[in-house]
Amino acid sequence: MDKDTSDMKPNPKETANVFSVLFFWWLRELFMISFKRNLEESDIYRPIKADESEKLTDHLEKYWNRELDKLKNLEYVVGKNGQKVPLKKESRPKLYKAVYKTFWLPYFIIGICSFIQCSVVRVMVPILQSWIIKYFINDPNAKHKISTNEVMIYIIFLVITNAIGIMLLHHTIMQSLHVGMRIRIACSSLLYRKVIM
Repeated sequence: MDKDTSDMKPNPKETANVFSVLFFWWLRELFMISFKRNLEESDIYRPIKADESEKLTDHLEKYWNRELDKLKNLEYVVGKNGQKVPLKKESRPKLYKAVYKTFWLPYFIIGICSFIQCSVVRVMVPILQSWIIKYFINDPNAKHKISTNEVMIYIIFLVITNAIGIMLLHHTIMQSLHVGMRIRIACSSLLYRKVIM
């Protein structure tokens, strides 16, 4: 199932530090090549070990087999009067449950990042903007006059808050696509295994 990747370049993300991952700096070499010419297959990096289809499929297959174990090879159950009754739809194995149990943690982390971005960052930006605008309003009846130093601090916080929001958005989108790719690989490889067995 896995393509031979021994001749491919090692993936720089595996050895990248936190800042390199945070700012996508580990991709700079690939971007530089793409500016000079079209990318070729030899330019592409080897997949990360966690993204190899065999590992993903083994992990999904473990939970899929647990779903099948619930069924215990029974198509029917014995009813009250001794007749065979087909299993209810709810008791049949469900692929989405196996996928959920396999990939719940990355989606949980994506959810936390989205929550922070939507509930903290999006709320803080208008508040900081209103404090900055109050500095420029000449209201003689104002209880508290905002100083130049305070407004500079608000501006710095506004820039930092926007930067954090942008980073969270980009990493959330990237991780969502990455987890979706991993689910697609695991499901198609699991199907492939079942077909050839």
